[in-house]
Amino acid sequence: MRLAWVLLLAVGWLSEQTVGAVELRELSVFYRRYHESARLLEIPGFQAKEGLSLVFRVDLFGPVYWNNEVTSLTDSGGYRYVSWRFSFGVRVHRNISLFAEHYSAHLLDHSDSAYQPWGKFPQSNSAVVLWHIWQTGAPERTVF
Repeated sequence: MRLAWVLLLAVGWLSEQTVGAVELRELSVFYRRYHESARLLEIPGFQAKEGLSLVFRVDLFGPVYWNNEVTSLTDSGGYRYVSWRFSFGVRVHRNISLFAEHYSAHLLDHSDSAYQPWGKFPQSNSAVVLWHIWQTGAPERTVF
């Protein structure tokens, strides 16, 4: 229990720190408990019971950013599924961001053939233009 308090205090202190050109904008942990009817993956025999996600957003040199979400799922045993989604980009203007996005997912104790109908672990890469039509809050740092 003491370790949990120390970790919470350390995370709180780190969340307010800026080291040179690197600023931690968000550090979050999500715990999920799934209902028995949840069908998250099309993998025979996998029934997710709990999930844990770590989200962190970092600004680099002002308008450049790196957003991450690492998610793990467990069934009746240990954590068997892990996915990673991240975007690396730049805020060009208050309303426009350009970024590269990656998503991949993996079963820790299965081969590629366990995924149906894909036959391989899900994975995607994309180039994205994001246009904020309306948003509230303080403007983030931009190039222009």
